[in-house]
Amino acid sequence: AGADAVKFQNYRTEDFIFDKSLTYTYYNGGKQITESMYDMCKRCEVETHWLPELKKACDDLGIAFISTPTSEPGVNDLVALGVPFLKNGSDYLLHLPLLKHMGSTGIPVIISTGMGNESEIRDAVEAVHSGGGSPVILMHCTSSYPTETSEVNLNKIPALREVFGLPVGFSDHTIGSAAAIQAVTLGVSIFEKHFTLDHNLPGPDHEFSITPSELKEYVEDIHNAKKRMGQKSIEPALIEQTTRDELRLSIVIGSDLSAGHILEDQDFVFSKPGTGLPPKEAENIIGKKLVQDVAKGTPLRAEFIETIQDTKAEDNSIPQNSVVLVAGGAGFIGSHIVDKLISHANEVIVIDDLSTGKEKNINPQAKFYNLNISDNDRLQEVFRNHKIDYVIHQVAKINLNVMLEDPATDIKSSVLGTLNLLQCCVDFKIKKIVYASSVAVYGKVKKLPVRETDELAPIYSYGIAKKCSEEYFRYYCENYDINYSILRYANVYGPRQPIYGEVGVIAIYTDKVLKGEP
Repeated sequence: AGADAVKFQNYRTEDFIFDKSLTYTYYNGGKQITESMYDMCKRCEVETHWLPELKKACDDLGIAFISTPTSEPGVNDLVALGVPFLKNGSDYLLHLPLLKHMGSTGIPVIISTGMGNESEIRDAVEAVHSGGGSPVILMHCTSSYPTETSEVNLNKIPALREVFGLPVGFSDHTIGSAAAIQAVTLGVSIFEKHFTLDHNLPGPDHEFSITPSELKEYVEDIHNAKKRMGQKSIEPALIEQTTRDELRLSIVIGSDLSAGHILEDQDFVFSKPGTGLPPKEAENIIGKKLVQDVAKGTPLRAEFIETIQDTKAEDNSIPQNSVVLVAGGAGFIGSHIVDKLISHANEVIVIDDLSTGKEKNINPQAKFYNLNISDNDRLQEVFRNHKIDYVIHQVAKINLNVMLEDPATDIKSSVLGTLNLLQCCVDFKIKKIVYASSVAVYGKVKKLPVRETDELAPIYSYGIAKKCSEEYFRYYCENYDINYSILRYANVYGPRQPIYGEVGVIAIYTDKVLKGEP
Protein backbone atom coordinates (compact mmCIF):
# COMPACT_ATOMS: atom_id res chain seq x y z
CA ALA A 1 0.00 0.00 0.00
CA GLY A 2 3.01 2.30 0.22
CA ALA A 3 3.12 2.98 3.97
CA ASP A 4 6.53 3.73 5.48
CA ALA A 5 5.88 2.10 8.85
CA VAL A 6 3.49 -0.18 10.71
CA LYS A 7 2.64 0.32 14.37
CA PHE A 8 1.56 -2.36 16.82
CA GLN A 9 0.68 -2.26 20.53
CA ASN A 10 2.63 -4.37 22.99
CA TYR A 11 0.76 -4.37 26.28
CA ARG A 12 -0.53 -6.48 29.11
CA THR A 13 -4.16 -5.73 29.79
CA GLU A 14 -3.47 -5.94 33.52
CA ASP A 15 -1.18 -2.90 33.15
CA PHE A 16 -4.15 -0.58 32.66
CA ILE A 17 -7.38 -2.38 33.64
CA PHE A 18 -7.79 -3.29 37.30
CA ASP A 19 -11.59 -3.23 37.45
CA LYS A 20 -12.79 -6.06 35.24
CA SER A 21 -16.38 -4.84 35.43
CA LEU A 22 -15.61 -1.92 33.07
CA THR A 23 -17.37 -2.08 29.72
CA TYR A 24 -16.73 -0.55 26.31
CA THR A 25 -19.30 0.27 23.61
CA TYR A 26 -18.48 0.38 19.90
CA TYR A 27 -20.05 -0.22 16.51
CA ASN A 28 -19.30 -3.24 14.33
CA GLY A 29 -21.19 -4.46 11.28
CA GLY A 30 -23.69 -1.64 11.78
CA LYS A 31 -24.55 -2.88 15.27
CA GLN A 32 -23.84 -1.33 18.65
CA ILE A 33 -21.84 -3.73 20.79
CA THR A 34 -21.09 -3.44 24.49
CA GLU A 35 -18.65 -5.87 26.07
CA SER A 36 -16.14 -6.25 28.87
CA MET A 37 -13.24 -3.85 28.29
CA TYR A 38 -10.87 -6.34 29.93
CA ASP A 39 -11.96 -9.23 27.70
CA MET A 40 -11.81 -7.07 24.57
CA CYS A 41 -8.26 -5.85 25.27
CA LYS A 42 -7.06 -9.27 26.45
CA ARG A 43 -8.26 -10.79 23.20
CA CYS A 44 -6.18 -8.30 21.19
CA GLU A 45 -2.88 -8.59 23.09
CA VAL A 46 0.33 -9.02 21.08
CA GLU A 47 2.46 -11.65 22.75
CA THR A 48 5.99 -10.53 23.64
CA HIS A 49 7.57 -13.44 21.79
CA TRP A 50 5.82 -12.32 18.60
CA LEU A 51 7.69 -8.99 18.51
CA PRO A 52 11.01 -10.21 17.02
CA GLU A 53 9.16 -12.05 14.26
CA LEU A 54 7.03 -8.98 13.48
CA LYS A 55 10.16 -6.80 13.44
CA LYS A 56 11.90 -9.18 11.04
CA ALA A 57 8.88 -9.22 8.74
CA CYS A 58 8.93 -5.41 8.64
CA ASP A 59 12.67 -5.37 7.98
CA ASP A 60 12.24 -7.83 5.11
CA LEU A 61 9.57 -5.57 3.59
CA GLY A 62 11.65 -2.43 4.06
CA ILE A 63 9.19 -0.70 6.39
CA ALA A 64 9.74 0.55 9.93
CA PHE A 65 8.47 -1.47 12.89
CA ILE A 66 6.95 0.72 15.64
CA SER A 67 4.92 -0.19 18.71
CA THR A 68 3.11 1.44 21.60
CA PRO A 69 4.19 0.01 24.98
CA THR A 70 2.23 0.40 28.21
CA SER A 71 4.95 -0.42 30.73
CA GLU A 72 8.67 -0.02 31.31
CA PRO A 73 9.32 -3.71 30.49
CA GLY A 74 7.39 -3.16 27.28
CA VAL A 75 9.64 -0.20 26.45
CA ASN A 76 12.71 -2.29 27.16
CA ASP A 77 11.49 -5.07 24.88
CA LEU A 78 11.23 -2.58 22.01
CA VAL A 79 14.61 -0.99 22.73
CA ALA A 80 16.21 -4.44 22.59
CA LEU A 81 14.72 -4.89 19.10
CA GLY A 82 16.23 -1.61 17.87
CA VAL A 83 13.00 0.18 17.00
CA PRO A 84 13.41 3.62 15.34
CA PHE A 85 10.61 5.25 17.40
CA LEU A 86 8.60 4.72 20.55
CA LYS A 87 4.92 5.67 20.46
CA ASN A 88 2.87 6.87 23.43
CA GLY A 89 -0.92 6.68 23.09
CA SER A 90 -3.31 9.48 24.00
CA ASP A 91 -4.67 7.40 26.87
CA TYR A 92 -1.16 7.40 28.40
CA LEU A 93 -0.55 11.15 27.95
CA LEU A 94 -0.60 11.68 31.72
CA HIS A 95 1.59 8.66 32.51
CA LEU A 96 4.66 10.81 33.13
CA PRO A 97 6.80 8.05 34.71
CA LEU A 98 6.47 5.94 31.57
CA LEU A 99 7.21 8.95 29.35
CA LYS A 100 10.30 9.72 31.41
CA HIS A 101 11.50 6.14 30.95
CA MET A 102 10.94 6.43 27.20
CA GLY A 103 13.02 9.60 27.22
CA SER A 104 15.88 7.79 28.91
CA THR A 105 16.31 5.49 25.90
CA GLY A 106 17.48 8.21 23.51
CA ILE A 107 15.03 6.88 20.90
CA PRO A 108 12.65 9.48 19.39
CA VAL A 109 9.29 9.48 21.17
CA ILE A 110 5.99 10.10 19.34
CA ILE A 111 3.32 11.49 21.69
CA SER A 112 -0.36 11.42 20.73
CA THR A 113 -2.09 14.45 22.24
CA GLY A 114 -5.75 13.34 22.15
CA MET A 115 -7.86 14.63 25.07
CA GLY A 116 -4.92 16.76 26.26
CA ASN A 117 -4.78 20.48 26.99
CA GLU A 118 -1.68 22.66 26.66
CA SER A 119 -0.57 22.16 30.24
CA GLU A 120 -0.90 18.37 30.06
CA ILE A 121 0.95 18.18 26.76
CA ARG A 122 3.72 20.37 28.16
CA ASP A 123 4.07 18.07 31.17
CA ALA A 124 4.35 15.07 28.83
CA VAL A 125 7.03 16.72 26.69
CA GLU A 126 9.00 17.79 29.76
CA ALA A 127 8.77 14.27 31.17
CA VAL A 128 10.42 12.83 28.06
CA HIS A 129 13.12 15.51 28.10
CA SER A 130 13.78 14.98 31.79
CA GLY A 131 14.46 11.31 31.12
CA GLY A 132 17.34 11.98 28.74
CA GLY A 133 18.01 12.96 25.16
CA SER A 134 15.02 11.55 23.25
CA PRO A 135 13.63 13.89 20.57
CA VAL A 136 9.86 14.39 20.68
CA ILE A 137 7.28 14.38 17.88
CA LEU A 138 3.71 15.40 18.71
CA MET A 139 0.68 13.90 16.97
CA HIS A 140 -2.50 15.95 16.73
CA CYS A 141 -5.30 13.57 17.58
CA THR A 142 -9.02 13.69 18.34
CA SER A 143 -9.88 10.69 20.50
CA SER A 144 -13.21 9.94 18.88
CA TYR A 145 -13.69 6.92 16.62
CA PRO A 146 -14.48 7.85 13.91
CA THR A 147 -13.89 11.60 14.25
CA GLU A 148 -16.64 13.79 12.85
CA THR A 149 -15.67 16.61 10.46
CA SER A 150 -16.60 19.31 12.98
CA GLU A 151 -14.31 17.77 15.62
CA VAL A 152 -11.07 17.40 13.61
CA ASN A 153 -9.73 20.89 14.45
CA LEU A 154 -6.74 20.91 12.08
CA ASN A 155 -5.82 24.43 13.18
CA LYS A 156 -4.51 22.81 16.35
CA ILE A 157 -1.56 21.53 14.29
CA PRO A 158 0.11 24.93 13.69
CA ALA A 159 -0.84 25.92 17.26
CA LEU A 160 1.02 22.91 18.67
CA ARG A 161 4.02 23.62 16.45
CA GLU A 162 4.12 27.28 17.49
CA VAL A 163 3.73 26.64 21.22
CA PHE A 164 6.11 23.70 21.57
CA GLY A 165 8.51 24.19 18.64
CA LEU A 166 8.31 20.49 17.79
CA PRO A 167 7.40 18.50 14.65
CA VAL A 168 3.67 17.78 14.59
CA GLY A 169 2.02 14.87 12.80
CA PHE A 170 -1.64 13.88 12.38
CA SER A 171 -3.23 10.80 13.93
CA ASP A 172 -6.20 10.61 11.58
CA HIS A 173 -9.35 8.96 12.90
CA THR A 174 -11.62 10.42 10.22
CA ILE A 175 -13.25 8.54 7.37
CA GLY A 176 -11.38 8.93 4.07
CA SER A 177 -8.39 11.11 3.20
CA ALA A 178 -9.85 14.63 3.00
CA ALA A 179 -8.52 15.63 6.45
CA ALA A 180 -5.08 14.24 5.67
CA ILE A 181 -4.92 16.20 2.40
CA GLN A 182 -5.74 19.39 4.32
CA ALA A 183 -3.12 18.51 6.93
CA VAL A 184 -0.49 18.40 4.18
CA THR A 185 -1.17 22.09 3.50
CA LEU A 186 -0.31 22.74 7.16
CA GLY A 187 3.13 21.17 6.77
CA VAL A 188 2.35 17.71 8.18
CA SER A 189 4.55 14.88 6.91
CA ILE A 190 3.78 12.16 9.51
CA PHE A 191 0.39 10.45 9.34
CA GLU A 192 -1.19 7.64 11.35
CA LYS A 193 -4.28 5.73 10.22
CA HIS A 194 -6.03 2.69 11.69
CA PHE A 195 -5.77 -0.36 9.42
CA THR A 196 -7.78 -3.55 8.97
CA LEU A 197 -7.89 -6.40 6.52
CA ASP A 198 -11.70 -6.45 6.54
CA HIS A 199 -14.33 -4.03 7.90
CA ASN A 200 -16.44 -7.00 9.00
CA LEU A 201 -13.88 -8.54 11.35
CA PRO A 202 -15.02 -8.60 15.00
CA GLY A 203 -13.61 -5.90 17.25
CA PRO A 204 -13.86 -2.21 18.09
CA ASP A 205 -11.84 -0.49 15.31
CA HIS A 206 -12.51 -2.45 12.13
CA GLU A 207 -15.58 -0.50 11.01
CA PHE A 208 -13.79 2.86 10.67
CA SER A 209 -10.31 1.52 9.79
CA ILE A 210 -9.07 1.39 6.21
CA THR A 211 -8.41 -1.73 4.16
CA PRO A 212 -5.26 -2.40 2.07
CA SER A 213 -6.78 -0.93 -1.10
CA GLU A 214 -8.08 2.09 0.83
CA LEU A 215 -4.69 2.59 2.47
CA LYS A 216 -3.04 2.58 -0.95
CA GLU A 217 -5.40 5.36 -2.07
CA TYR A 218 -4.81 7.22 1.22
CA VAL A 219 -1.03 7.16 0.75
CA GLU A 220 -1.34 8.23 -2.88
CA ASP A 221 -3.65 11.10 -1.91
CA ILE A 222 -1.08 12.36 0.63
CA HIS A 223 1.81 12.13 -1.83
CA ASN A 224 -0.22 13.87 -4.53
CA ALA A 225 -1.20 16.60 -2.07
CA LYS A 226 2.51 17.16 -1.30
CA LYS A 227 3.25 17.38 -5.03
CA ARG A 228 0.49 19.94 -5.46
CA MET A 229 2.00 22.06 -2.69
CA GLY A 230 5.15 22.61 -4.77
CA GLN A 231 7.85 24.95 -3.52
CA LYS A 232 7.55 27.92 -1.19
CA SER A 233 8.92 30.34 -3.74
CA ILE A 234 7.47 32.72 -6.30
CA GLU A 235 8.88 30.88 -9.30
CA PRO A 236 7.25 29.27 -12.36
CA ALA A 237 6.55 25.56 -12.32
CA LEU A 238 9.19 23.36 -13.97
CA ILE A 239 6.87 22.59 -16.91
CA GLU A 240 6.45 26.33 -17.45
CA GLN A 241 10.18 26.63 -18.09
CA THR A 242 9.39 24.96 -21.41
CA THR A 243 5.96 26.39 -22.20
CA ARG A 244 6.97 30.00 -21.63
CA ASP A 245 9.21 29.86 -24.71
CA GLU A 246 6.16 28.81 -26.71
CA LEU A 247 3.54 31.08 -25.15
CA ARG A 248 5.32 34.30 -24.19
CA LEU A 249 6.04 37.24 -26.50
CA SER A 250 9.48 38.49 -27.44
CA ILE A 251 10.93 41.30 -29.52
CA VAL A 252 10.78 40.11 -33.16
CA ILE A 253 12.45 41.90 -36.05
CA GLY A 254 9.86 43.17 -38.55
CA SER A 255 12.09 43.42 -41.66
CA ASP A 256 15.53 42.35 -42.86
CA LEU A 257 18.18 44.45 -41.11
CA SER A 258 21.92 44.65 -41.71
CA ALA A 259 24.83 44.74 -39.28
CA GLY A 260 25.47 48.30 -38.09
CA HIS A 261 21.79 49.27 -38.21
CA ILE A 262 20.67 51.47 -35.32
CA LEU A 263 17.46 50.04 -33.88
CA GLU A 264 14.31 52.16 -33.84
CA ASP A 265 10.87 51.36 -32.43
CA GLN A 266 9.45 50.67 -35.92
CA ASP A 267 12.03 47.93 -36.49
CA PHE A 268 10.32 45.34 -34.31
CA VAL A 269 7.03 43.92 -33.09
CA PHE A 270 6.04 41.90 -30.02
CA SER A 271 5.21 38.35 -31.08
CA LYS A 272 5.49 34.70 -30.17
CA PRO A 273 7.67 32.68 -29.57
CA GLY A 274 9.27 33.92 -26.36
CA THR A 275 12.79 32.85 -27.28
CA GLY A 276 14.07 36.37 -27.82
CA LEU A 277 14.46 39.40 -25.59
CA PRO A 278 11.24 40.16 -23.68
CA PRO A 279 9.12 43.24 -24.47
CA LYS A 280 10.33 44.87 -21.24
CA GLU A 281 13.71 45.41 -22.97
CA ALA A 282 12.22 47.44 -25.82
CA GLU A 283 13.24 50.80 -24.34
CA ASN A 284 16.77 49.53 -23.67
CA ILE A 285 17.46 48.43 -27.26
CA ILE A 286 16.31 51.57 -29.06
CA GLY A 287 19.41 53.36 -30.31
CA LYS A 288 21.57 50.22 -30.03
CA LYS A 289 23.60 48.93 -32.97
CA LEU A 290 23.17 45.51 -34.53
CA VAL A 291 26.43 43.54 -34.67
CA GLN A 292 25.16 41.09 -37.30
CA ASP A 293 22.55 40.76 -40.04
CA VAL A 294 19.10 39.81 -38.72
CA ALA A 295 16.35 38.40 -40.95
CA LYS A 296 12.71 39.38 -40.82
CA GLY A 297 10.73 37.37 -38.25
CA THR A 298 13.78 36.55 -36.11
CA PRO A 299 13.36 36.86 -32.32
CA LEU A 300 15.97 39.41 -31.22
CA ARG A 301 18.66 38.01 -28.93
CA ALA A 302 21.15 39.88 -26.76
CA GLU A 303 24.13 38.68 -28.79
CA PHE A 304 22.73 40.39 -31.92
CA ILE A 305 23.23 43.87 -30.48
CA GLU A 306 25.56 45.90 -28.36
CA THR A 307 25.70 44.61 -24.76
CA ILE A 308 22.58 45.22 -22.73
CA GLN A 309 21.77 44.12 -19.24
CA ASP A 310 18.53 43.13 -17.58
CA THR A 311 17.84 46.20 -15.50
CA LYS A 312 15.64 44.25 -13.11
CA ALA A 313 17.80 41.22 -12.41
CA GLU A 314 16.86 39.38 -9.23
CA ASP A 315 19.11 40.03 -6.25
CA ASN A 316 20.18 36.65 -4.90
CA SER A 317 23.08 38.00 -2.88
CA ILE A 318 23.75 36.84 0.66
CA PRO A 319 23.12 39.70 3.13
CA GLN A 320 26.05 41.16 5.02
CA ASN A 321 26.76 39.85 8.53
CA SER A 322 25.45 36.40 7.65
CA VAL A 323 27.10 33.19 8.83
CA VAL A 324 27.96 31.09 5.77
CA LEU A 325 29.34 27.56 5.67
CA VAL A 326 31.34 26.76 2.52
CA ALA A 327 31.87 23.03 1.99
CA GLY A 328 34.90 22.58 -0.24
CA GLY A 329 36.17 26.05 0.66
CA ALA A 330 39.83 25.10 0.12
CA GLY A 331 39.29 24.41 -3.59
CA PHE A 332 40.03 26.98 -6.25
CA ILE A 333 36.36 27.96 -6.77
CA GLY A 334 35.36 27.57 -3.13
CA SER A 335 38.27 29.66 -1.85
CA HIS A 336 37.31 32.57 -4.13
CA ILE A 337 33.75 32.37 -2.83
CA VAL A 338 35.12 32.49 0.73
CA ASP A 339 37.17 35.60 -0.10
CA LYS A 340 34.16 37.35 -1.62
CA LEU A 341 31.91 36.50 1.34
CA ILE A 342 34.47 37.80 3.83
CA SER A 343 34.94 41.00 1.81
CA HIS A 344 31.20 41.58 2.25
CA ALA A 345 31.42 41.41 6.06
CA ASN A 346 30.19 37.83 6.46
CA GLU A 347 31.39 35.23 8.94
CA VAL A 348 32.61 32.16 7.02
CA ILE A 349 33.11 28.58 8.16
CA VAL A 350 35.09 26.33 5.78
CA ILE A 351 34.95 22.53 5.80
CA ASP A 352 37.26 20.62 3.50
CA ASP A 353 39.17 17.34 3.74
CA LEU A 354 42.03 18.80 1.62
CA SER A 355 41.91 15.80 -0.73
CA THR A 356 42.01 18.23 -3.66
CA GLY A 357 41.96 21.68 -2.08
CA LYS A 358 44.86 23.35 -0.31
CA GLU A 359 44.85 24.88 3.17
CA LYS A 360 46.91 27.83 1.88
CA ASN A 361 43.92 28.81 -0.31
CA ILE A 362 41.73 29.44 2.75
CA ASN A 363 41.29 33.03 3.86
CA PRO A 364 42.82 33.35 7.36
CA GLN A 365 39.67 35.13 8.57
CA ALA A 366 37.60 31.98 7.95
CA LYS A 367 37.10 29.27 10.57
CA PHE A 368 38.45 26.00 9.11
CA TYR A 369 37.45 22.40 9.90
CA ASN A 370 39.38 19.57 8.27
CA LEU A 371 36.62 17.02 7.65
CA ASN A 372 34.79 15.15 4.94
CA ILE A 373 31.05 15.79 4.57
CA SER A 374 30.44 12.04 4.66
CA ASP A 375 31.47 12.20 8.37
CA ASN A 376 27.97 13.03 9.60
CA ASP A 377 28.79 13.14 13.33
CA ARG A 378 31.51 15.79 12.91
CA LEU A 379 29.39 17.66 10.39
CA GLN A 380 26.51 17.84 12.87
CA GLU A 381 28.96 19.14 15.49
CA VAL A 382 29.99 22.03 13.21
CA PHE A 383 26.35 23.02 12.71
CA ARG A 384 25.72 22.85 16.46
CA ASN A 385 28.73 25.07 17.19
CA HIS A 386 27.77 27.82 14.74
CA LYS A 387 24.44 29.48 14.02
CA ILE A 388 24.73 29.06 10.25
CA ASP A 389 22.44 31.03 7.91
CA TYR A 390 23.55 29.81 4.48
CA VAL A 391 25.40 26.80 3.04
CA ILE A 392 27.41 26.74 -0.20
CA HIS A 393 28.21 23.19 -1.30
CA GLN A 394 31.31 23.16 -3.51
CA VAL A 395 32.58 19.66 -2.74
CA ALA A 396 33.50 17.66 -5.85
CA LYS A 397 36.06 15.12 -6.99
CA ILE A 398 38.25 16.20 -9.90
CA ASN A 399 39.90 12.97 -11.05
CA LEU A 400 37.56 11.41 -13.60
CA ASN A 401 39.71 8.32 -14.09
CA VAL A 402 39.30 7.38 -10.44
CA MET A 403 35.55 7.91 -10.71
CA LEU A 404 35.32 5.69 -13.78
CA GLU A 405 37.25 2.91 -12.07
CA ASP A 406 35.43 3.20 -8.73
CA PRO A 407 31.96 4.84 -9.03
CA ALA A 408 31.38 4.18 -5.31
CA THR A 409 33.69 7.12 -4.58
CA ASP A 410 31.11 9.39 -6.22
CA ILE A 411 28.27 7.88 -4.25
CA LYS A 412 30.09 8.41 -0.96
CA SER A 413 31.44 11.91 -1.55
CA SER A 414 28.81 13.40 -3.85
CA VAL A 415 25.56 11.72 -2.84
CA LEU A 416 25.89 10.54 0.76
CA GLY A 417 27.82 13.66 1.74
CA THR A 418 25.20 15.82 0.06
CA LEU A 419 22.45 14.02 1.98
CA ASN A 420 24.28 14.76 5.23
CA LEU A 421 24.45 18.45 4.35
CA LEU A 422 20.77 18.56 3.34
CA GLN A 423 19.69 16.90 6.57
CA CYS A 424 21.76 19.43 8.56
CA CYS A 425 20.00 22.20 6.64
CA VAL A 426 16.67 20.76 7.77
CA ASP A 427 17.72 20.11 11.36
CA PHE A 428 19.31 23.53 11.84
CA LYS A 429 16.83 25.58 9.77
CA ILE A 430 19.28 26.91 7.19
CA LYS A 431 17.86 29.74 5.04
CA LYS A 432 19.30 28.51 1.73
CA ILE A 433 21.82 26.07 0.28
CA VAL A 434 23.64 26.55 -3.04
CA TYR A 435 24.88 23.40 -4.78
CA ALA A 436 27.69 23.17 -7.33
CA SER A 437 26.54 20.64 -9.91
CA SER A 438 27.94 20.15 -13.42
CA VAL A 439 27.00 20.24 -17.10
CA ALA A 440 27.93 16.57 -16.99
CA VAL A 441 24.30 15.95 -15.99
CA TYR A 442 23.30 16.63 -19.62
CA GLY A 443 25.50 13.87 -21.06
CA LYS A 444 26.04 14.13 -24.81
CA VAL A 445 24.61 17.53 -25.74
CA LYS A 446 22.45 17.29 -28.86
CA LYS A 447 22.02 21.02 -29.54
CA LEU A 448 23.36 24.38 -28.49
CA PRO A 449 22.83 26.50 -26.56
CA VAL A 450 22.11 24.19 -23.63
CA ARG A 451 19.08 25.24 -21.64
CA GLU A 452 18.33 24.50 -17.99
CA THR A 453 15.21 22.59 -19.03
CA ASP A 454 17.02 20.28 -21.50
CA GLU A 455 16.91 16.54 -20.85
CA LEU A 456 19.33 15.24 -18.21
CA ALA A 457 21.02 12.10 -19.56
CA PRO A 458 24.46 11.71 -17.93
CA ILE A 459 26.75 9.02 -19.36
CA TYR A 460 29.55 9.02 -16.76
CA SER A 461 29.55 8.24 -13.05
CA TYR A 462 30.35 11.85 -12.15
CA GLY A 463 27.31 13.20 -13.99
CA ILE A 464 25.07 10.44 -12.66
CA ALA A 465 26.10 11.26 -9.09
CA LYS A 466 25.50 14.97 -9.68
CA LYS A 467 22.06 14.27 -11.16
CA CYS A 468 21.22 12.01 -8.21
CA SER A 469 22.21 14.79 -5.80
CA GLU A 470 20.06 17.29 -7.72
CA GLU A 471 17.07 14.95 -7.33
CA TYR A 472 17.64 14.84 -3.57
CA PHE A 473 17.60 18.65 -3.50
CA ARG A 474 14.16 18.57 -5.13
CA TYR A 475 13.05 15.85 -2.70
CA TYR A 476 14.16 17.88 0.32
CA CYS A 477 12.52 20.99 -1.10
CA GLU A 478 9.21 19.16 -1.58
CA ASN A 479 9.24 17.38 1.78
CA TYR A 480 11.12 19.77 4.06
CA ASP A 481 10.70 23.15 2.32
CA ILE A 482 14.45 23.58 1.76
CA ASN A 483 15.33 26.71 -0.26
CA TYR A 484 18.08 25.95 -2.76
CA SER A 485 19.83 26.93 -5.99
CA ILE A 486 21.79 24.61 -8.28
CA LEU A 487 24.69 25.83 -10.43
CA ARG A 488 25.76 23.57 -13.31
CA TYR A 489 29.40 24.47 -13.91
CA ALA A 490 31.06 23.92 -17.29
CA ASN A 491 34.79 24.51 -17.91
CA VAL A 492 35.52 26.91 -15.08
CA TYR A 493 39.11 28.16 -14.85
CA GLY A 494 41.06 30.71 -12.86
CA PRO A 495 43.66 31.39 -10.17
CA ARG A 496 44.43 28.58 -7.70
CA GLN A 497 43.18 25.94 -10.11
CA PRO A 498 45.32 22.76 -9.90
CA ILE A 499 47.02 21.80 -13.17
CA TYR A 500 46.06 18.13 -13.04
CA GLY A 501 43.02 15.95 -13.49
CA GLU A 502 40.75 16.16 -16.54
CA VAL A 503 38.19 18.76 -15.55
CA GLY A 504 40.54 21.74 -15.68
CA VAL A 505 41.12 21.42 -19.43
CA ILE A 506 41.49 25.17 -20.04
CA ALA A 507 44.02 25.52 -17.22
CA ILE A 508 45.94 22.47 -18.49
CA TYR A 509 46.12 23.85 -22.05
CA THR A 510 47.10 27.29 -20.77
CA ASP A 511 49.88 25.78 -18.67
CA LYS A 512 51.17 23.87 -21.70
CA VAL A 513 51.16 27.02 -23.84
CA LEU A 514 52.99 29.04 -21.20
CA LYS A 515 55.62 26.29 -20.93
CA GLY A 516 55.94 25.93 -24.70
CA GLU A 517 54.84 22.32 -24.53
CA PRO A 518 52.65 20.54 -27.11
